[in-house]
Amino acid sequence: MKIKYTPSFIQSAKRYSKKNYPMDEVKKCVVAIVKNDKKFLVKHKDHSLSKMLENYI
Repeated sequence: MKIKYTPSFIQSAKRYSKKNYPMDEVKKCVVAIVKNDKKFLVKHKDHSLSKMLENYI
């Protein structure tokens, strides 16, 4: 399955990479969500989305 990133995600990723956030960890998380890797997702606890993003589930 190919991951299609939204323009807002790409923009946020660029902004965070300039602030030296660990973008390789973000990529691992996105891949784990797509693959539904239970072991990884349990280790990196999922959380509920905030107000504006609630409708995307």
